[in-house]
Amino acid sequence: MSGAPGQELMFTINFQGDIGVQQIILESNELGLDYVENIERPAGDITRSFEITVPNDSKRGDNIDVRVEFSDTNGNSLVDNFNIRVI
Repeated sequence: MSGAPGQELMFTINFQGDIGVQQIILESNELGLDYVENIERPAGDITRSFEITVPNDSKRGDNIDVRVEFSDTNGNSLVDNFNIRVI
């Protein structure tokens, strides 16, 4: 994913777990993103859309790190990261 300073970006993530997705976390220091969602009725397949804005003070070539974590009803969790490249 890439974007220019000040550009709004939208992305969708599908979370899947055999037992049931119970919690979703997205974090990024660069974006000031601190999203936590506790799922009241855990489900095996949950899709969420997110909208972020590339910071105006970002420089071309910067990489903005976003950490994604989700856990199931048994407490098992999966953590991954993706980058947004500033163009």
